[in-house]
Parts: sequence; C-alpha cells; structure tokens
Amino acid sequence: MLSKNLLLFVAVVSIIVTVIFSFIGNFNYHKAAHTYQTIEQQGIRTSAYSTKTRCNKGRGLSATRLYRYVVNQKQYFIDTVPEDPSLDICDKQSLGDSITIYYLPSNPNTKLSKTQLQQGVSSQISYYFLSIIFSIVFLAYWIGTKYSSYKECQKTRLIEK
Repeated sequence: MLSKNLLLFVAVVSIIVTVIFSFIGNFNYHKAAHTYQTIEQQGIRTSAYSTKTRCNKGRGLSATRLYRYVVNQKQYFIDTVPEDPSLDICDKQSLGDSITIYYLPSNPNTKLSKTQLQQGVSSQISYYFLSIIFSIVFLAYWIGTKYSSYKECQKTRLIEK
C-alpha cells in the first residue's frame, strides 16, 4: 500500500512541477514575443562596433563578440555573432567590424541585432519542451535523493537488527 501511495504522490508532484515550469516557459515566450514585436514597431536602427571576442573554447558555449553602441552619450553592449558569416569570430585582427542593431528609444538596453530580429522568436513548443526537460531533471534529482535516503534507512534498520 505504501508503494501505491508513494507512486501517486510522485505522479502528483511531477504534474505540479511540469505545470509550474510550463507556466514559466509560457510567460518567457510571451515576454520575448512582446519584445520582438515592440522592437519591430518602435525600434531605432543604429550600428554597433565589436570591441572584444568571446571564444570560450572548450566550455560548451558558442563563440560571440561583444559589440558597443552609443545612445545619448551612454554606452551599451550586445553580445552576439557578426553579420558576416565568413568572419572568424575569434580573430582579434578583425575587431572593429560593425553590425546593425535595433533598440527601444525608451530603454536602449532592450535591443536585438539584425540577425536576431530576422530569426524571430523561438517557437512556443521549444519553451514547453524546455519546461518539461527542467521538470524531468528536477524529478530525477528529487527521486534520487528520496531513494538514497530510503537506502540509508534500510541500512540503519539492518544494523539495528
């Protein structure tokens, strides 16, 4: 009987966790979609110039460049890939290349590169897929800790006998 109750409990917890992560994913999707739509409608176009390379070799992150742009004598930065696909991102000799970016006049820190704007928002399915992956990882960790504490309990009972 204990195993049925435990299984029901795990099922309920997994559903709750999946629903919570799905709501978070849905919120993030709509927030990103709103940002894209607002920049498409109100965005101001400007140029940004590369100041630094971020190669991250061997760390699993994709290589990018840090681009600087100025709005009202204040500097802002965007971390993205160059518009020219033939450009070697990690080549420091080619620093100073420019990209086109779009920013909101009310908040210049809200920006998208031309490439990001053309690619558009990731599909809503990808946000839900990510939320399911996060819930599976959470449940695997949670079940793993419960199982290890159960094993410790069993060892203690055997020692006491």
